[in-house]
Amino acid sequence: MIDNNTIELPKNSFDDLFEPTLFNTRAYYDTKSNILYITSSNSDGAGGYEIVLVIEKSQYKERKIVYGF
Repeated sequence: MIDNNTIELPKNSFDDLFEPTLFNTRAYYDTKSNILYITSSNSDGAGGYEIVLVIEKSQYKERKIVYGF
């Protein structure tokens, strides 16, 4: 929620993700730009990835994923 507004993420923003690790999840809010960044470092032991969800002006915008470690 941001300012009493519930932000809904589309299913395709998370339905193909594996092994989320909530203790490696963080949220950062840029007040000047009104952008919320949700980051997470996830792994299944054999491979891992980093993800950033971008929510701009209370609207889901995109996600970025980096693999390879």
